[in-house]
Amino acid sequence: MIVPDPLAEIRQEAVALAEQLIASSKDLVVRVRSLHQLLQSGVDLSGSADLSSFAAIDSEADAWPIGVAADLLDAGYRARCEQEMQSYGEECWPAVQRGCREVMRLLSRPN
Repeated sequence: MIVPDPLAEIRQEAVALAEQLIASSKDLVVRVRSLHQLLQSGVDLSGSADLSSFAAIDSEADAWPIGVAADLLDAGYRARCEQEMQSYGEECWPAVQRGCREVMRLLSRPN
């Protein structure tokens, strides 16, 4: 009898998000934060230096109003934050791509 993997859905979602992040740096900070949270949901990927960028970006994300409804923010402030996140994301994208390749390598294989 095959026992279902309780983390299979998390693994699939993480791989799909990693594939999206490799393809585009758009909304990188928000998407890396989501991926990092998924990976912390019980998927053990410790020991991979390529994944350390996710924790660093997640930590940096605290500087921006992520998850705050746009209509609650001053338009100028919102635009400035979006520009900062986009610039930061483009700067971090190569490291994120390496990390995403590692996520895909580790989570796409059967246990």
